[in-house]
Amino acid sequence: MKTKLIQIGFFYTLISVAFFTFNCSKPVPTEDLVKARKSIEEVQKNNPEGKAKELLDKSIEELKLAHEKLPEEEYDLAKEKANISYSLSRLAYQEWFPSAVENLKKEYEDKIKQAEEANAEMLAKEDYETSKSFFEEANQLISQLEENKLTQEEKDKIENNTYASNEEKKQLVTKLEANLIVYGSIQDKLKKALKSATIAYETSLTYKDEYFDELRSLEEKFNQAKEYKAEKYEPEKSALIQQKIDETKQLIDNNQLKNAYSNLETLKSDIDEVYAISLKNYSEEKLNEANTSFEKAKENVNKNRNVLGQNRSKIDEMLLAGNEALNNAKNDYESENYESSIKNSEEVIKISGVLNDLVEQSSSVYRRNLALEEQRKREEALKKQQEEELKKSEQEIQQENLTEENIKLIYTVKKTKPAECLWRIAGKKEIYNNPRKWKKIYEANKDQIKNPNLIYPGQKLRIPKE
Repeated sequence: MKTKLIQIGFFYTLISVAFFTFNCSKPVPTEDLVKARKSIEEVQKNNPEGKAKELLDKSIEELKLAHEKLPEEEYDLAKEKANISYSLSRLAYQEWFPSAVENLKKEYEDKIKQAEEANAEMLAKEDYETSKSFFEEANQLISQLEENKLTQEEKDKIENNTYASNEEKKQLVTKLEANLIVYGSIQDKLKKALKSATIAYETSLTYKDEYFDELRSLEEKFNQAKEYKAEKYEPEKSALIQQKIDETKQLIDNNQLKNAYSNLETLKSDIDEVYAISLKNYSEEKLNEANTSFEKAKENVNKNRNVLGQNRSKIDEMLLAGNEALNNAKNDYESENYESSIKNSEEVIKISGVLNDLVEQSSSVYRRNLALEEQRKREEALKKQQEEELKKSEQEIQQENLTEENIKLIYTVKKTKPAECLWRIAGKKEIYNNPRKWKKIYEANKDQIKNPNLIYPGQKLRIPKE
């Protein structure tokens, strides 16, 4: 093809040369040659195939023959060949047009389908309707063309240059030109339809974020419904809603905004219904829970009122607050103000928990105080017992001092800081001057020392001789 284009260009140059060098008395068919060449170029740029390509090749050959006649000054024959070339290229153009139109129609149908899926009929109505209008106009022209198209016999006459007369030739070429004009209009309408469909589609896609926002808003409400135990009260419908939410996300992602819009409308209705049912049931459930928990808390308070101590006034205040919140919850529920009823019920439940904590805290303080009192009594009893034992020990030591010859001395434990211990006593100069001998003192006084690490001021300790 490139070679033939070069050849045409070469012969076109010859036309110019011939125009100025050949005998001016004989008319060179320059206009016819240029007309044929331009027609060929118009067809060539569309890369025709099949029959259109075959006719184009014939047209190029005829134009080549026309150029070859110029040096021989056979201008009439050159003009005839140029006209044949032109007719063949126009016929080639017509043969190419149907497939081009079908391709454009398919491209348009694919794009308008995308636009419709993207809800362009609603979101880009003007461009969508303009596109449909152009396409309808193109189809009307196609119908008109069908009524006036060339028969196969007429095509053969043009291709083979076998006209019955010049008049017939003129009529067929005129009909061919008229058809090409219509084809051009069809192509133009289809291109405009495609362009408008593309704009409608792209415009519709600019609404994707709004669709996502609407879906997120509905999903938030559904999540709130789930917090109100929608999956407990409406399990089947909740499952279907979640499935439709996931499906709608996918539809928007895939630019199928028309189906997404339909889903959003359905979701809005379904979620509102589930939300209302769940809210009412959850409000009732919370009210019952609040009533039960508050009654138990009051019972707990009354049962342990004697141990409340300094928390008594605070607990009484909270009982009043809890009672008021419970009444508000009941009134809100009766007036179908369910969200407020839930809040008040939750406040009652919270107060009930605090009341129980305060009662437990008071009980713990009470039990701790009882334990401390018991410990104090035990310590007093122990101290009294130790004092008695010490007194008894002193008496025994005094008796032993009169009889035992191995006792070095009797040492009275003193109240000092730090407190005296067997280690320090043994280390005293007047005792052993050696703290490591503390065990001797312990062994001699086991009757009054239960724990070698625990001695008391005033105890009389026997100090054995070394």
